[in-house]
Amino acid sequence: MSKRHPMQPVEMTEDHVVRFKRNQIICDMQELCARSGLDLNEIAIRDYSKDDRSQLMQLIGYSVSGYGNLSCARAKHVMRADQKADGLGVAHNSAPQIDEPQNVAPTEWDGEGHPPVGVVCEMTTNDGHNWRPVKIIFFDDYVTMIGQADGKVNRELFKRCDADVAFRPVCTPEQKAQSEREASIDRVCRELEMGGFSGPAMRKMVERLHCADMIKP
Repeated sequence: MSKRHPMQPVEMTEDHVVRFKRNQIICDMQELCARSGLDLNEIAIRDYSKDDRSQLMQLIGYSVSGYGNLSCARAKHVMRADQKADGLGVAHNSAPQIDEPQNVAPTEWDGEGHPPVGVVCEMTTNDGHNWRPVKIIFFDDYVTMIGQADGKVNRELFKRCDADVAFRPVCTPEQKAQSEREASIDRVCRELEMGGFSGPAMRKMVERLHCADMIKP
């Protein structure tokens, strides 16, 4: 019977985050592999064992607060890592505590950087279209977990490297209409550019057509 991989030590890093201790050799190898296409996204869809995935996330210095939310996380390691974090005298928010963050959740976000935990904002997974209200439940260097803005339990997990995923502050009806207008104009301009048309004059023409309701949203 094969033995499972041991747990990496836990430490407080310079960015004041409790993480598993990084193995710099593994980090350098992972960076080289990513340049050849074997990045964390590719690893996630390959048929590696749960134990191997768990060990890799620890070896690259994953945060203790985020580890408990990974599908590959081992329950025993989550418990032990949380105990280690408690011993360092810091708060953590692994999976069992994720519904009740210990810090006061902010109510506003100015649109700069990643929206903080607790903020209700708008999210798209469709290249700037179909925005919907969501609440930020958790995020780290790799993933963002969102819930419904009305507080229901339903959760979704998205990779932060996904170019189609974007967030913005909650818009007024006027701002939403303006955003939809710009997205519609951008879409038509991209289609025209594929046909060989381009330039400021082309965009102004599209804007006039949109104002005349001759372009569908």
